[in-house]
Amino acid sequence: MGYTNKGKALSTIYKRHADEFTDTMTALIELDTAGGKQQVRIFSLRGCHLCHCRM
Repeated sequence: MGYTNKGKALSTIYKRHADEFTDTMTALIELDTAGGKQQVRIFSLRGCHLCHCRM
């Protein structure tokens, strides 16, 4: 991808193009991490492809 902070890059791409994603392409889930529970956005295979096309 060429981005130094891939998580931030994906978040930015999603925010810019959120209207292009359907509910089946992405979702927010809550994960337990070392820093506590955090919301994480996940993408379906089709959603990942759409993100990649936007990069």
